[in-house]
Amino acid sequence: MTFSMPPGLIAPMIPVRTKVFALILVLAALILPQAIFPCGPGEPDPLRVFRPLQLSTAIFPQGAPAGYEALDIVAGTCPSELKSDAVKSDPNLDQWTAEISSAAGFTPDRKALAEFLYSMNLKDLQAATKAGAPATIKNSVARGLIEKKQKDIVAYVAFGRALESFTVRSPDPWSGEEPPTSAAVEPFINQAINAASKSSNRALKVRYLFQAIRLAHYSGQHDRALTIFKEKLSDLKQSDPLYYRLLHLKAGALLKKGQTSEGLTLLASMISQNRGVADDVRLDFERYYGEKGAFAKALDGAKGDTKANLLAMGFFSDPSPGLESIKSYMALKPGDATMDYMLFRELDRLEGRLEDPLFYGDVSHSSNKKEGFSLAALFARLIAWFSPELQAKSPGAIPAEEMRYIQKLQSFVLESAKSGKVHSPEIWELAGAYLAYLQGDSKLVDSILSRSDLQKADKGFVAQQRKRIGLLNASLQATQLTSDLRSQLMRDYAAIRPEGNKEDYFCRWSDDAARLMLHNNMVRLHKSRSEDAQAMLWEPDSSQVYSSSPVNHYTLKALENAEKILRNSDPYDQFLKKVSGLDGETVARRLGSRRMKEGDYAGAVSAFERVDARKRSEMYYDSRISSGPFDNPYKDKFIEGESPASYDPYKIAVHLKDLDQKARSGPSDQRAQAFYKLGLAQFNMSHFGNWWSAVDTDWSIYYDYSDKPGDPQLRLARTYFEKSIAAGADRNLEAANRFMIASISYLDSAEQGWDSASEVNLAEEQKKQFQKLGTLEDTSFYKEVIRSCSYYMNFRK
Repeated sequence: MTFSMPPGLIAPMIPVRTKVFALILVLAALILPQAIFPCGPGEPDPLRVFRPLQLSTAIFPQGAPAGYEALDIVAGTCPSELKSDAVKSDPNLDQWTAEISSAAGFTPDRKALAEFLYSMNLKDLQAATKAGAPATIKNSVARGLIEKKQKDIVAYVAFGRALESFTVRSPDPWSGEEPPTSAAVEPFINQAINAASKSSNRALKVRYLFQAIRLAHYSGQHDRALTIFKEKLSDLKQSDPLYYRLLHLKAGALLKKGQTSEGLTLLASMISQNRGVADDVRLDFERYYGEKGAFAKALDGAKGDTKANLLAMGFFSDPSPGLESIKSYMALKPGDATMDYMLFRELDRLEGRLEDPLFYGDVSHSSNKKEGFSLAALFARLIAWFSPELQAKSPGAIPAEEMRYIQKLQSFVLESAKSGKVHSPEIWELAGAYLAYLQGDSKLVDSILSRSDLQKADKGFVAQQRKRIGLLNASLQATQLTSDLRSQLMRDYAAIRPEGNKEDYFCRWSDDAARLMLHNNMVRLHKSRSEDAQAMLWEPDSSQVYSSSPVNHYTLKALENAEKILRNSDPYDQFLKKVSGLDGETVARRLGSRRMKEGDYAGAVSAFERVDARKRSEMYYDSRISSGPFDNPYKDKFIEGESPASYDPYKIAVHLKDLDQKARSGPSDQRAQAFYKLGLAQFNMSHFGNWWSAVDTDWSIYYDYSDKPGDPQLRLARTYFEKSIAAGADRNLEAANRFMIASISYLDSAEQGWDSASEVNLAEEQKKQFQKLGTLEDTSFYKEVIRSCSYYMNFRK
């Protein structure tokens, strides 16, 4: 049976704030710039324990040799901080400064040179080449060149500026911008070739030919680009301007023509000449590395450094396990630091594949599935019972195939660290220790970390990672919180989460991952010993009180004990307070709210009284509040002089405690009225009421009930209304009680549902209460409230 939904009855009960907040989240994910989400909208930051923030800083603590920092981005590191003055780090400006100094005999001002090359108006450049009086030229570089009879340099810059409509592409990949056509660029290609043939300035000749080759390449004339290169630039030298950009264009033309192996070989030879171009050619390798047979053919024909760089760039481009590539590179260039970058990248990929079992699996490693009897599992449990040290613990349920690969990788890494064939043996030893940790080989981890070369490191990546892995290992294997573990936690926790780091928040993956792993290890440890208070304080998100915080779903006993720990002066307890991000008053406030929510009003008052008066009165007030927490929201309004600010959680708890005492003794009419007010308060503080913030945070309301029926707060409210009726409520109060029971039965029923936009199903208890309300038509509550309930009136028909 269905009836029309009455306006003003069900609608106010629907948690509109939840819908609005969800809508805002969806819209934010769609419209916010991608920079807000470093891995794309809605995706989490990568969780990597071993990878440092900057690889080059870890590998070269005293500063990386020229070119190696390009491998930072190739290997997937967090980009280094930008220099404060980008102009000072522009190699193009450096080259132009040298050319102008040589040709014109003066050193240009750097800021004026940048303006001349990058932003000077085309018309002004063209006018400068024709100026009769150089003094009229505002830019000092252009003016100096004209005065020194170097008009051809100004003419070249003007020519380059005129090509920007073809050569400067929109950064927006969705702009739909088409590449230039061959017909459009043909006059400019010919003009560039003619200008190059007439120029006596070697640098300008090369620059004009660069423009011609670039236009041919951008317009899809790859054969033409290669022909110009062969006929006009066969004598290209490394000292020429734009040398690597010209080689890059040549390699690009080869790749586009289908000569993939030749193109990849040329790109690798560029890296052999200048390691710094590795980042510039990275995308070409990633795009063409996988073409069938091309990379293998290039590798077969290459030698020396070119072959080694092919191997390295192929390794960085291939997401599959790369142990064999590292071995091959080591055979070609033992001791080269590139292998350190390769090692970091290999562990990075491994951790990427293991991210789910390491970080997103059940903290307790338990399963809700009931599995059949297993003899092997029985023996494993018996071994763990009688000799726990024989039962290695891995930090996650790592798949068997990955575990076999970890063992192979670990064996190679530790052998290489001893062989003298690696640039940074300490990093390789640490990698071996971390791989042993992933396997649960605690003794090997301790053995590696105790080596003298690792112990003597007192700063930098090696020192930090030694402490980090040691702490992760100790916390994973611990069966109780010993004094040694307590001391180690307090001593080395800074290695897990350094303070005062200047790096961007979105580059803190290793700190966040190590912290998450350590905290999960400690949660497992304390839960295994039923130490819920300590487990709650070690929860990674323990301080997020207003979202998915453990203070909202751990037991009340855990909160009580956690509050005691946080108020304790013991050094470890104070350390735990800092780690959790909580304090005793915050926990006491949540404890008071949750006790009030469960009907323990004396306990709620006691908890609130342990909180500073100003803090316990803090509360968010819903904008729709129009009546007090003890009023009937369908009938009552604030009396004159009263407002939402007249109440706070503590005041509500005190009044509830008083009502609870009245409900337990006294005349029946007093008890009935007290039970009714208690029921109204619980209803108003439920997630269907407007006083929810007295007991809940934005998300804590969903921990107890989510989408399932049987909201315990509504059940408590219903119990109070039933007790009010049983206590002998007068007819008017009985009508109010039965109406509230009917409302709750609808809201809290598994049978509730929408048949259409305007119809609802009635719950069975709702029908039962409606029948009894039919005998109370003479009451004022019936006349003022129930008569306006259209679906009750339809039910009567």
